[in-house]
Amino acid sequence: MRNINTCKRGHQNTLYRNASGKCRKCDNDRGKGIKEPKIVFSFSEKLRNLNLINNKHIPLIYLRASINQRMALLQGLMDTDGYVSKEGQCEFTTTNKDLYIGTMELLYSLGYKPMPTIGRAMLYGRDISAKYRIQFWAYRNNPVFRLERKIERLKNHTEKDNRSHYKQIIAVNPVDSVPVRCIQVDSPSSLYLAGKSMTPTHNTSICGGLALYLLMADGESGGEVYCAAGDRAQASLVYNTAKEMYESSKKLEGRLEVFKRTMFHEESMSKYEVLSADAPNKHGLNASGIIIDELHVQPNRDLVDVLVTSTGAREQPLTIMITTAGYDRNSICWEYHEYARQVIAGTIKDETFLGVIYAADEKDNWEDEKTWKKANPSLGHTISMEYLRNEFKKAKEIPAYQNTFRRLHLNQWTSQSTRFIDMASWNESAGIVDKDELQACICYGGLDLASTIDIAAFALVFPPEEEGQPFKALLFFWIPGDNIQEKIRRDKVPYDLWVEQGYIRATPGNVIDYSFIRAEINRLKELYNIQEIAYDPWNATQITLELAEEDGMTMVPLRQGFQSMSAPTKELLKLIVSKQLHHGNNPVLNWMADNMAVKTDPAGNIKPDKEKSTQRIDGIVALIMALDRASRNVNTGSVYEERGLLVI
Repeated sequence: MRNINTCKRGHQNTLYRNASGKCRKCDNDRGKGIKEPKIVFSFSEKLRNLNLINNKHIPLIYLRASINQRMALLQGLMDTDGYVSKEGQCEFTTTNKDLYIGTMELLYSLGYKPMPTIGRAMLYGRDISAKYRIQFWAYRNNPVFRLERKIERLKNHTEKDNRSHYKQIIAVNPVDSVPVRCIQVDSPSSLYLAGKSMTPTHNTSICGGLALYLLMADGESGGEVYCAAGDRAQASLVYNTAKEMYESSKKLEGRLEVFKRTMFHEESMSKYEVLSADAPNKHGLNASGIIIDELHVQPNRDLVDVLVTSTGAREQPLTIMITTAGYDRNSICWEYHEYARQVIAGTIKDETFLGVIYAADEKDNWEDEKTWKKANPSLGHTISMEYLRNEFKKAKEIPAYQNTFRRLHLNQWTSQSTRFIDMASWNESAGIVDKDELQACICYGGLDLASTIDIAAFALVFPPEEEGQPFKALLFFWIPGDNIQEKIRRDKVPYDLWVEQGYIRATPGNVIDYSFIRAEINRLKELYNIQEIAYDPWNATQITLELAEEDGMTMVPLRQGFQSMSAPTKELLKLIVSKQLHHGNNPVLNWMADNMAVKTDPAGNIKPDKEKSTQRIDGIVALIMALDRASRNVNTGSVYEERGLLVI
């Protein structure tokens, strides 16, 4: 609204108003050609901007306003078009469908339980239009009117809540399984309102309610209910939700002793407690109820095993686990995921276990919007298609973001949290690598000897001899022969088959015999024109000295830091995307490419990250090292040769 002490354009009336009541300042400014100040919108202009002139409805911005503002809006509507009966029931009637829809949403958002009916508006026997009636109950302590005569008709709120305060479950019917998506709201309560009726719902909220039931009404004397997660802060989400439910319920008032991380129910001598993530201190529990939130972030199985086994002495224990998809398939979360999948499929019969999984299948095309709808049944309500399209575009342009998209938006298990190599591009770049055709060709090597008990890798990269030709790579792997079966169980890959097929060489003993690697590199030297071999000086061993001093190899140290590894790592990705690196579809290297994760520094430099990578990436590291030497020595020409010197 405009200040009455100013003109329409904001000039002070007391200073500039002339005898005729007009603003002298505005007249003078117009005469001098001075640009007039921005006009202060009148109330009618503001209504026009909101499209409210001759279009009675509730703008979305009003429906998303604060609780006080929405209540003031409801009071205005009820004062003009509302009614309250002698019994205290409120009614709003309108012939405007848009206003009816907006008022319904407004009432739901404020926690009321509106009951709509649609009839016909009649006038002297003539059918005028549709008539929309909304009835609901409100009370004097929180009036929906401002007119005193209407407030006087409202009833006082009784101590006993009646059915008008609640929504009841009236039926539970089996339906076909459909994909859903678990989300977490960025608010202190982690609560959101779902559907047109704005029913409070969320896994954490459901678990909070179940926790209260297990604490107070499960019939367990001396019950122990525990909530755990990856850290105490995450576990506190469920606890805080239960705490808010208790504190907002008059029926439960006074029945619990509530503290920061613990609730006590004196009548049954039961307790509900938030646990930290350290398992060693949890032995000796006698749990009757367990809630584990975001199972996929558990660093190991210790805490879960301790909690689950602590229910053995209880007659009717209940364990609830909720989670989104993870990426570590050696985790306790993946074990439960696979067990649930087999129970759902009927492969395993377990009537004590209810598994529910909603996600896009592995064979589904992750780029197809139909798959997005399958994994996001609330698409268009809690999440927009436009948002998913933007996220998908980001995942296509930034391969490192692809796994994030698939894990968080499609609920698919991925190889690692951040995918560096797009496996579709990797497979398309496989090409054909003929070892015989490469004999006597110039090449550069990369040697990764990170561990004597796992895998050692040696890569040879052959730069293109002519413009437009691809780089080509040969990979060689060694593994200790005595403990292959143990590694198969640990890594869940067919090392024995790869040895049989010749992709990996097994050396005698339980550690890698570097003399075999040295002999193999010397054999390769006779076949190929090896110019240089890059190695990591941090773990340089006797073999690097022997290759240099006794075998005449040119050994080049290449540290594994950001400064040294960023450029060749980015070059690898560039060549893969452009299909300019043929690797011959080596299954061991394919596996390692899928495992590959990277670490980024503040300057945007990247390097392979063996800690984040879920499995071995030794072959990719060796390939990057060899590619570094090949790229530095390839004759790509100079800008000065083509353009000449610029003189400034």
